[in-house]
Amino acid sequence: MTDKPGNFQVEVGKKVILKKRALKIVCTTLGKVLPRKTKRLILISTIIGGIKNIDNPSKTFLKKINELLHVSTIDEAMALPMVFGKKMWRDKLPDNFFFYYLKKPALNIDEVGHKELKPAEVRIAANTIIKSSPGWLRYDSNRVMRSDVVNVLSSLPKILETA
Repeated sequence: MTDKPGNFQVEVGKKVILKKRALKIVCTTLGKVLPRKTKRLILISTIIGGIKNIDNPSKTFLKKINELLHVSTIDEAMALPMVFGKKMWRDKLPDNFFFYYLKKPALNIDEVGHKELKPAEVRIAANTIIKSSPGWLRYDSNRVMRSDVVNVLSSLPKILETA
């Protein structure tokens, strides 16, 4: 490498391209090898993790959420995806997602969870989440995924009450 700025930028650009290619390969592989149940578990868990801004879910919380949504046969399987939820959705959805997509003025997530959302609002939010989800996380059809996401969003009051 020489001292010319152009050469340095080319090297940096190659590294970025290689990282993007590697990430694409990993994501494509994940999409092909992860079973449907695992993708569903990751989707639902990351949504809850993003909503609740979870760093370390308790066993009690995981048990209550699993009883509510029937995500996995093992409650603790939701823990890791929940922790990554806020990171995964951070670049995909706006910070104040519910305000932006549901057009609720000045509501934060705690306030949204304690209000009855209209079915049309829940569908809009669910469709946005599905469209924003990474390709490797897609399973079954949009209709099936929408049903799962609508179930999560409709359960927000109970989810937010859970410690």
